[in-house]
Amino acid sequence: MPKGHWETIYINSHPSHLGSATFKTYDSEKGTDVYSSPIVDASKGLLRTSKGRMSRSKGDENESFKENY
Repeated sequence: MPKGHWETIYINSHPSHLGSATFKTYDSEKGTDVYSSPIVDASKGLLRTSKGRMSRSKGDENESFKENY
């Protein structure tokens, strides 16, 4: 597979190894350090489909977009 044409999806699995890591970032609004996880919810919006996750979609994967039509 060419670079950037693959992905890894974990469904209903316990975060482990790099997926369980957290990263320290700075919240400029609160003025404090925050820890965030690289794991995101991919059940909604552009992340819902592989085309959306890989930036190859029309952008209409969002549920609210479909409700307007």
